Amino acid sequence: MKTNKTVSISRKIVYITMLSAFIAFIPLDLVYFLLQRNSVYGQLKEEARQITERLKNNISYPFWTMNEPEIINTINLEMSNKNIHSVLLRHSNGEVFLTLIRNGDEIYNYSVKTDDTLYKTSFFSMTDSILWNNKTIGIVEIYFTNKEINRTISNVFIKTNLITMILMLIVVFVFIINIKKIIVAPILSLEKALISCVYKPPILIFCYSKH
Repeated sequence: MKTNKTVSISRKIVYITMLSAFIAFIPLDLVYFLLQRNSVYGQLKEEARQITERLKNNISYPFWTMNEPEIINTINLEMSNKNIHSVLLRHSNGEVFLTLIRNGDEIYNYSVKTDDTLYKTSFFSMTDSILWNNKTIGIVEIYFTNKEINRTISNVFIKTNLITMILMLIVVFVFIINIKKIIVAPILSLEKALISCVYKPPILIFCYSKH
């Protein structure tokens, strides 16, 4: 049966353990989350580079022949990736030729006279030259949104916190079930030994001498 003193000591140690585990795991949680977030950003940047490279190659001939329907179809295929907010094509002199912008699940073909500030609200962009026979005939600009990646990062954040919480609870639980045997019992034994030493009556030794 547990005494009040045993319960008190156990409770204090549990509180200290929980606080220590919380302090220890929070920095680990933050570091892990930042690493995962940077990994997601890195994957998006690499994906953006591949999309830009593929698109500029696929539209080089249609752009050279000014085949606008084929150009739009090719861009629409790439814009099935919801990370893409808009695609803008320019002639080699910088004049806007075509702008496709996503609005929800729809993709709209904006005329060159339309205010082109919409595509500037994106997360980041990639720009490259469109080449034909090693000659620059145009410029492709792809603007990426962070809506999808924010959902991914939110999921990473929730997952990271859940993992951290589970690990912390496991550590605390294992510690609690062993706390009496490992810590409380030795402390109480030491306390009893000290008390017995303090209150033990002195032993008097009488020495007799013969004269």
